[in-house]
Amino acid sequence: AVMFTYDRKEMAIRALETLRKYEPKLPVLVIDNGSKDGTPEALTQMLREGKIQKVLFNTHEDVPQWQKSFALKQALKLLAMEYPSHIVWLDDDLEVTRSFVKEGIALLDALQGERVKVINMTDNEIEERNHPTIKRTHVVVSGVSEEIKIRPTFNGQFNLFSSEFFREAGYPPIAEGITDWGLEDWYYSRRLQAMDYRAAVFVAAIHLGVQSKREEKTSQT
Repeated sequence: AVMFTYDRKEMAIRALETLRKYEPKLPVLVIDNGSKDGTPEALTQMLREGKIQKVLFNTHEDVPQWQKSFALKQALKLLAMEYPSHIVWLDDDLEVTRSFVKEGIALLDALQGERVKVINMTDNEIEERNHPTIKRTHVVVSGVSEEIKIRPTFNGQFNLFSSEFFREAGYPPIAEGITDWGLEDWYYSRRLQAMDYRAAVFVAAIHLGVQSKREEKTSQT
């Protein structure tokens, strides 16, 4: 699992604590994009306690405007050397509410016929509006039949993929002048559509929806 954070200490720690509650054995890499609110110190303590396994600290001045795409590319390159079968990415403003690794992998397998390559693990009215459901299907998850939404695109807050998907779709772009292509979920949503793949919704977290004090850079020198 890879979590991205910047100046959201309290929310980031809460996200990691709830992640650990439901997935205690999942290795976690956290990439901090130059926080100055005490997040690096808190992450270092969690590393010492074994609650997370890796941390990468960026200098904010060196991170482009599209921070998460930049950090995701770093993570994919770093984790490629470990050959993981699946990768989870998550934002720093989530509260994990259930286990999801075994269930998400099982869904990827069960929904191969629907060409599902992404398990999107948050959902709300805004996500439905931005990523309209095109089909609903019932799948047995952990012995319980659940209705699963199928979508052509997905939100980038909390997702599970096979590593094969990234080998096929490539790294997210981070060069200047990208505009909306610099947003990792829209980039991979477009790649998903281009390859005629789908995303499935399996809710495993609450998006806290709190505005951060982030100040995005408008240019990179």
